[in-house]
Formats: sequence, structure tokens, C-alpha cells
Amino acid sequence: MGLKDAITNYFATRPRAKKVLGIATAVAANFAMIGSGSAVLAVAAGSLMQAHEDKQRIRSDQLIDFFKEAIQDPSVRDSLKEAVREGGIAVAAPVTTAMNQLGATVPETGQFVDTMKSDLTVVLQELGLLQEMLSYYEIPDSRKRIMNVWRLPPYLDDVLVIEDARRAVIDSAVKHAKEGENVVILGAPGSGKTTVLYAIWRELDEENDTALVWDTKDIARTHEKDGVILFSDDLPETKELAKAIVEKDIHGVVTTAREQEWSRLPIDLRRKFNPINLPNISDEVMTEITKNHLESQGITYAKTVLPAIVENARGSPIYVRYLVEEIKTEIKSGAVSKLSVDRVKQAPKGMTDYVAGILARILFELDGTIYKPREGALPVIKTLLCLADLPNYETHEVHLNQMFFALKQPSDSPGPFNAFKQYLSRDPRFFSLKFMHDTLADVLRGKVDHPVVGDIRLVAQEMGVSGRRNIESKALDEGWEHVKAEYEVDKAGGLESLIAYAYFSTKNFDSSRIDELALDLANQHLENPLSQALFALTGPLSKEELEKARTRISAKTISESDSKKPEQIQSYAKSGVPKDLGRIIQERVKSAIGEEAGKELSKGLQQLGDIDISKIIDAAMKGEKSLELEKLKKIEDSFEKKKMKKSRKSTDDQTEDETHGEKDL
Repeated sequence: MGLKDAITNYFATRPRAKKVLGIATAVAANFAMIGSGSAVLAVAAGSLMQAHEDKQRIRSDQLIDFFKEAIQDPSVRDSLKEAVREGGIAVAAPVTTAMNQLGATVPETGQFVDTMKSDLTVVLQELGLLQEMLSYYEIPDSRKRIMNVWRLPPYLDDVLVIEDARRAVIDSAVKHAKEGENVVILGAPGSGKTTVLYAIWRELDEENDTALVWDTKDIARTHEKDGVILFSDDLPETKELAKAIVEKDIHGVVTTAREQEWSRLPIDLRRKFNPINLPNISDEVMTEITKNHLESQGITYAKTVLPAIVENARGSPIYVRYLVEEIKTEIKSGAVSKLSVDRVKQAPKGMTDYVAGILARILFELDGTIYKPREGALPVIKTLLCLADLPNYETHEVHLNQMFFALKQPSDSPGPFNAFKQYLSRDPRFFSLKFMHDTLADVLRGKVDHPVVGDIRLVAQEMGVSGRRNIESKALDEGWEHVKAEYEVDKAGGLESLIAYAYFSTKNFDSSRIDELALDLANQHLENPLSQALFALTGPLSKEELEKARTRISAKTISESDSKKPEQIQSYAKSGVPKDLGRIIQERVKSAIGEEAGKELSKGLQQLGDIDISKIIDAAMKGEKSLELEKLKKIEDSFEKKKMKKSRKSTDDQTEDETHGEKDL
């Protein structure tokens, strides 16, 4: 049996098998049977096969160790390449996933994994199958990737506390997910929903295939057939996913939601999930969480500090994280050497006040009892308001910077902006910045009670939704020029930043905002996760398809604009004229001239409503006469006669009044 058949058969009989283990088993089977490869590999493969035949349990670490050695052997890589060439997409998908998992599990194999992935890309290009590798979900190549996406600290495994109550939540979620059901973890803001989601992912990933789902309209049920469990944080913010779950009856999704937002979601969506509520965290558990955080950051503290932080945290683990990280920064700068109770008491209480306190400290100053924006703070506040408009409060750093540049005055210092950026979550893979927590959006939108909220809402109202959108759009265009220039200077270093910019252009706006250079590069590097992320949102795009998207969106924009400006006849002619344009004009005229004049013109306006303006425009564009135009002229002549008659009557009445006046005198 060849390697192609070994891989295919393995996954046909084990739909939920971990890819890297499956590939290792298939490779071992093939090498044991044909006796090829190095002596070391032959022995290892033979021992694995013997264990399999004796029905002994083959440990996952044995298979990973085997594959770690196997991937370094050129003959193994050639065999895998030929297996993909023979088996096509059915073999390429698990092999590619195995490469990602192996690179994450055994980092020292990175060089060989990259070589294998490049070889696979060449084979898939030859077969014309590269586009089929694109999917609506991403197989994370490391825990670090998961932590970046979910804004979790890299040291989370060192501080994680799972008491009995949370263990019950995790066990229940794992059980439902393994049975192919949908699960949602519910809790208050800052209650640790995302941390529990990570714990569930970590447990399921040991024996199941897991993936991060893109929020795209192309979500399907392929993952169910392949035994992949999808993960997504914050269901109310993933509109396309929520829609697909209802319309396509999607299963195998694990996600989170705030309790209040969950209750406002459509009942048809909520019925698709097994909801699991997070219990409140006891002070005892909060104390252990706090202690773990302080020790993981190497912070020296007095014993009385622990209860003080627990009191401030009010049951929010995320509060502990940010407070401890802030204190660590202070220690590094030399501001303090040891954490004291007095320092803890200076900190705001609760996650909401903590986040609002960061805004207040960096962007406001206290004048008596009133908070006033500091000098140079307004462009920062406006930039944050723009970021709050974008999906998941995230965008490319270049785009964020350009929004700030568009809003600042020449005299404004970038200091406050750079200071606040330190509190944003950074995803190095996507070159992006994101709110450190959804609570920041609550503060900016005025959903909380804090003194700085009033000023922020005044600024938001002054800008208006359309004003912010204009800034976001203009900054996007200017950012393109920057990332393209950076790419021209350093093509290797600027490639991923450019494709990532295309990703956020599509995610935050639409596919018409992709630059052709980025499109070319994404198509050339389809093996790159950034390209796959981009095309997961857009579907495979060619230059022709991109131009069609631009034309379609441009026509829609013109149509929407012209519906508000009926005088722009040329634009109407290009985008298609509404059949009821006469009625639209009639309503606009009534609105403009007032009720009294409208009554006098009602007959004429009714006649105007019967005229098909599109025929007049079509004829004019062709240089021809139109019967509809003759009708319009008759109405116009009639209106002019009525107006002249009314004018004469008005003059006669005025003369008569003057005559009576003279007689009275």
C-alpha cells in the first residue's frame, strides 16, 4: 500500500484523528512495508507498526518523535510530495495541517516543515488545486497564535486556576463539543469567559482537530465532515457566523457571549446552542489567581496586598492581569521597587473604572471636580472612537496611525497617542492593534458611569457616525500608500504587512478597497496564512473579479448618493433611473416649497408623478425627442400660466387695497 492510500485510509476510518498523528502513522506504515528510508526511520517505523499489530496503545509522543525525525529525511519529504501529487486535495489538506501542528509542537523542525510546505505549494500549483486549500477556518499553528487572537497573556498557562466550578463548566463544554453540538460560555464582562474558552480549546485540542473560524459569509459544514471543532470568541460580534449557524444549521462551534447581549440575540440562534453560565469566582480562588500573577511577573509584595487586590478586582480575573502588568512596568521604570497596599488602594476598583481610569490618566486632567481633555488629547479620543466603530475593535497599525494623523493638528504631540497604544492588544501575525478588552468600547460608547464619559460622548456626537466613517475611509487610502512604499523598500519584510493591510481593508470595509499589488502578492503566496485569511473573507479573487467588485460597489454608492440628489441626472443615467423618479421629485418638491404652495401645485405634481423621467433621460442621451418631454413641457407651461395669473391677481388686489386706503384717508 502506497503512502497516498495509507493517508487516505487512515482518515477515512478515523474522521476525528489528530492530523499530525495520522500522518505519522501513515508514514510509519508505508516505510515499514516498503522498507525504504534511513535505518533509523525503518526501525522506528517497524516498532510502531509492530505495536499497532499487537493492538498496543501507541502514545502520541511516540508518533510525534517519529515524525520529527521523518520530516528531516529528504526521502520522506519526497514520498509525501508524491502522495499529494497522487491523492490531490484529499491528501494535501491533512498533510498541510500536520505541518502546521508539527511546527507548533516541535519548533526545532521549523526549517524542514517550511521546506515541506513550500514543496507542497509547488505541487498544488502544478495540479491547479491551490485555491481549494482555502477555507473558512484557520488551523492555529501554535498556542501563541490562539493567545494573540483572543488577547490572552503569553504566561496564561502559568497563572490559570481551574477550581471545581470551572472544571464542571469545562467538562460540560468538552462533552457537548465532542458530540458535535454548539456551545456558548456566558458570563459578565471581565468574568474570564475567554480564559475558560482557552481551557476548553486546550483540552479538546489534545485529541481533536480544532480551528479558529473566520467571520465570513462563506461558512459551510465542511468542518463537520472532517471532524473539526470551530472556536470563536464573542458570538454577538461575529455577525456572519451567527447568521450561518441559523441559516445553514452549522454545528461544532464553541464560543462566548456576554449574558446581556446573549439575551438580545434572536431566539432561533439561541436555540442552536447549549448555553453554560460561568459561576462567580470566590475570594479564595481570586486570591490564588492574584498570587499566581504576581509570582509569574516576579513582583515582590506584602501579604496584605493580596486581599486588597481581590477587593478591588470584584471577581474579575482580567482586572488582576492588567493591574499586575501595569505594576510590573512601574517596577521596571524604577518608579516603585515593591508592591505596597497603598499602591493597590490608589488603583480604580473594578474593570470598568480601571479602563476608564487609564483614559482619565493619559488623556484628561482634573480641574477641581471636572475632568477636561489634556492638550493634544482630542485626536487620540477621536481615533479611539473610530477604532470602536470597526469589527472586533481591531485594525492594521498603519491604518490606526493614519487615522490619528488625519485628526491631529500640527501642534499636537504624538505622546498621548503612543502612551495609550501601549494598552492596546497587539497581534504580530496580522500587524494589528485591538482594544485590550471590550470594556473600553463600553466606556467610549457611554455605557458606563464615569466622569470622563460625558466629554467623550460630546466628541463622538460632534464627529457623527458619517464623520468618523469618512476619517476611517480616508485613512485607509493613505495607509495603502505607506504599506506599498514600505514593500518597495523591503519586499521580503513588507510582504506580510501589505497582505495583512488587504485583510483589514476587506474586513473593515469591503473587497473593492484591496490594492491590486496586494491582490497579486496574495495570489502568489496562497500558502501564507495571511493570504488564506484574506481569501476566506473574499473568496478567491482575480483582477477581473476585483474590478467587478469595485464596479458593483461603485454603482451602489452612486445610486445611494443620487437618490438624495435628483438633480444629478448624468449619474442617474449611468447607474439606472428609478421608474418612480417622478414621485420622488414630487415628494421632494412638496417638502421644499411647503404645505400651502403644495396644495396649489397638487394637480401639476400629480401629473409629474405619472411621467417616466427615465425615458426623457434615455432620449436625451441619444439626442432624440421624447413624448414624455412634451408632457413635461406642457405641465411647465401650465404652471407658468398659473403663476402669471396669480401674479396679476396679486397686483390687482394690491391696487384695489391702495385705492380703498386713499378713500379712507
